[in-house]
Amino acid sequence: MSQARRGAFLAELHRGVLDKRHPLDRAETIIGRDLAAHIRVDDGSVSRQHAAIQRRGDKWVICDLGSRNGTNVNEMQLRAGAEKELKVNDCIFLGKAVLCFLIAEDRPASPTTKNIDALTALPDQYGFLRALGKEMAAARAEHRPLGLLLVGVDDLAGINQRFGKAAGDGVLRHVAKVLSGSLESRESCGRYRGAVFGVIAPDLLDGLVLDRAQTVRARIEDQPFQFGEDLILVGVSVGATPMMALDQEAILEAADGALSRAKQRGSSVERASRSPDAQTERYKRRLVPETLFTSWMQGPATAFVVRWVGNKQPERQTPYDFELQSAVQQNLSGDELATYPDRGGWVIVTVPRADEARIPRLSDAIRSSFDLALAARRSAPVELSFGPPIPVADATQALALAPR
Repeated sequence: MSQARRGAFLAELHRGVLDKRHPLDRAETIIGRDLAAHIRVDDGSVSRQHAAIQRRGDKWVICDLGSRNGTNVNEMQLRAGAEKELKVNDCIFLGKAVLCFLIAEDRPASPTTKNIDALTALPDQYGFLRALGKEMAAARAEHRPLGLLLVGVDDLAGINQRFGKAAGDGVLRHVAKVLSGSLESRESCGRYRGAVFGVIAPDLLDGLVLDRAQTVRARIEDQPFQFGEDLILVGVSVGATPMMALDQEAILEAADGALSRAKQRGSSVERASRSPDAQTERYKRRLVPETLFTSWMQGPATAFVVRWVGNKQPERQTPYDFELQSAVQQNLSGDELATYPDRGGWVIVTVPRADEARIPRLSDAIRSSFDLALAARRSAPVELSFGPPIPVADATQALALAPR
């Protein structure tokens, strides 16, 4: 049986989404800023003839052509004149451009075929992005929250340099295995790029996004990788974000920014900041004053009261009330609704009967958001108290639960 003819191409990505595809059908493909370059990258930080990809039999090798700023492949920078054999899913970073190396059999591969990463056996970037798009569409249609984590292996280049490329590949396979084994119900993961894995977490409430990221990081770092007689301690950084906007580009950009900050701090976890520009209809009609609550609440629900407990009950609103209201608002979704009094001190939360199983998790998320907001400036013991969930038929019965 004849062997299938292999081809290769560079997928040019813009914020994680396929923008262009450049076939590597020449013996040598020049990448640079020059107008005559085979793959042109119009960026001032890129040299006119920056790098070249050469085909050598069934292998493709990237060579730095003495560029001013060097050529980065995954987390390794090539010295002037140095070269590296490219593997499937290797990412080349030139200025703002990201070029992902892919192999095709017989014809250029479509982003929708197979989509399994050969090294880690997880969905590759195309498979991961397709799954993310599908889950985001479901979250929008069902008014459900969703979280995204980007998990980056720290100093993979250092591991490769100290122990060899086989060790680096082993670390990636090890992280993929641990990550897959730590997924919760309905979560999925994939290899987003190079040494970065993605976790899609449907129904992950805003206030629990950071907690989930910390748990994932701890699971990976608690399990060193055994490479022959060497024990390699694996560090990871995690960027986490809730679904703050309707489009995939925005959530990827937010998670990527958080991951960059986490890596700058060194093996840490960062949560994306909520931008006012990212507000959508899901985040507007959640927390309303008592005057609107009666007309907005529809149908039977399960209600409970959240109070903050300190040295005394306030006669007027305080910063604790604003933090409580913010913590509640961040974590409600869909048909859930909450209200607050003018004088402060408590919030009534209502959840549709069909979703009342989410109340314990919702309570945990509200407490987590509240504690996180006050951690840096709390001067006196302040904690939240949650009343029991009680079935109510309408807004009047819900408001009757208010503390007197």
